[in-house]
Amino acid sequence: SAYFAGNPLTAKGLFKEKILNENVKSFILDTANSSLGKMIIKLANKNKIKVISVVRKDESLKELSKISDNCLNSSDKNFLTDLEVKIKELNPKLYITFLGGNLPTQIFALLPNKSELLVMGNINNELIQGFS
Repeated sequence: SAYFAGNPLTAKGLFKEKILNENVKSFILDTANSSLGKMIIKLANKNKIKVISVVRKDESLKELSKISDNCLNSSDKNFLTDLEVKIKELNPKLYITFLGGNLPTQIFALLPNKSELLVMGNINNELIQGFS
């Protein structure tokens, strides 16, 4: 799970295989304040790849802002509007999620055509709405 210790090999493997090998310039990552999320963000920073980091609490936003320039709180009333601005600015075509429910669908709907959704887990144990 994204909330436990987080395996550095998982972060490095994902980063190399999906982000570096596919020449990704920017991506969206939810559950970004988790151990695994922080590892992925640090690898992106090292490689000058932009990350739109999504969290769901103000405390997490404050903490993650120390390592991520593009943090958004999904609990904020303007979240989707703010996210749309960031998407237009950074043009991500990859969204990495650890969640089920409605949020992945709402985020993915804002991305350009031919974008990819990579589901790494489902910590809230809900079906991802809007996908078969």
